[in-house]
Amino acid sequence: MRKPGTRHLHRGIIFFAGALGTILLSGCATGGAVTSGETSPVVTESSASASAAPLSEEDQAFSDFVASLDVLVSENLPSQTQVTEALEAVAQFSSVNVSVTADRTPTNLNVDSISVAYRYDEDTCFLGQFIDSQLVSEKAAPVNGVCLVGEVAQ
Repeated sequence: MRKPGTRHLHRGIIFFAGALGTILLSGCATGGAVTSGETSPVVTESSASASAAPLSEEDQAFSDFVASLDVLVSENLPSQTQVTEALEAVAQFSSVNVSVTADRTPTNLNVDSISVAYRYDEDTCFLGQFIDSQLVSEKAAPVNGVCLVGEVAQ
């Protein structure tokens, strides 16, 4: 016979283990953060499991977004112009929906990172940030109707 209260303890442990597994695996799913650089190539769900179902239109567009920006990863940050041109080279990314942060400070110094956002649809933004010779990307919902907050070039 169990001690009183152990039933809830076991449920709590199972819930915690399940939640921890979900958190640990969340980066593996398409739409989780993707980090790439010269030493660690991008691995998307489509390249990791070729036998999986085809990507949704949104996931394919996000994959194209990451691939377009990944070519700019180097020791030096890309310029606003390079980021915008890389996305415009892919027909589906209209510059009207692209926002890029400044590549120079107001005092004409280099910035530490450059962020880029693409408004995919009313509910989804594709975000990317170049920092420390890497590209970090994510899908997110707009905040107050915008994908990238702050001073941006449009």
